[in-house]
Parts: sequence; C-alpha cells; structure tokens
Amino acid sequence: MQNNIKVTSQEKITKNIKFYDPISNDKVPELLNEYSFLILNSSFEGLSKVILEAMSCGIFCIVSDLIENKFLIKNEKNGIIFNDINLINLDEIIEKEKKLRGSYDLFNFKLIEKNFTFKKYIENEINILKRLC
Repeated sequence: MQNNIKVTSQEKITKNIKFYDPISNDKVPELLNEYSFLILNSSFEGLSKVILEAMSCGIFCIVSDLIENKFLIKNEKNGIIFNDINLINLDEIIEKEKKLRGSYDLFNFKLIEKNFTFKKYIENEINILKRLC
C-alpha cells in the first residue's frame, strides 16, 4: 500500500503514523486511545463503528468523502473530509485541529449521546416493537 501523505515541517510525525489491517471490534477503543488522530481512507463504508468509537474517544477524524462518513463528520467542524488521500497536508490538518480543539469534542459528544448510545438503541427498539403491536 503506497500513501503519499504530504508532510512539510512536521516530518518527524510520520514515525507516529501506523497503517492497520482490520482488527476485532473489542480492540478498537484500546487502540484508538493511543492516538490523537484517525485517518480512515475507505472506499466503501457502512455506518463506521471505528469513526463512532474515535469520536467517543475524543479523537480528531480525517475521513474519505463517503456519504456515510459525512453523516458523522461535518467538514472542519468535528473532523476533515478529504477527496484524495494523496493531497492531505498534515501541517494544515494539525493547525485546523488546534483551532477546533474543545469544540469538536462537545459536538461529537452531543451527536453520539443523541443517536448512538445503548439507551438510545433500546428506545428505538421499543418504539419499533410498539408500532408492530
């Protein structure tokens, strides 16, 4: 896999970039909590569990331009959406993250609390069952 992510003055951070093959779901939060950024270069996603987990861990997400990702990430509000991974400039992303720090955590918390908690899941299931009965 070749990735040409542009790094200018931050050349030293490339040693902290790691590419992973798929891992089991139970390992995702543990792995994510080791990092400050998530770059997800998917060409196909459903509703991405790894993005949801990253958001709940307070991680800044940089994701590919898929409709499913756009449901979770609002460009330059709680993450960055890119069209071509080869055009990512990590210096620019780090600066944008610094400007958004504090606000994207709150945005992510509210989004997850409103839509993706276990309590919300149970409420939705109960509502479906009520409509069926």
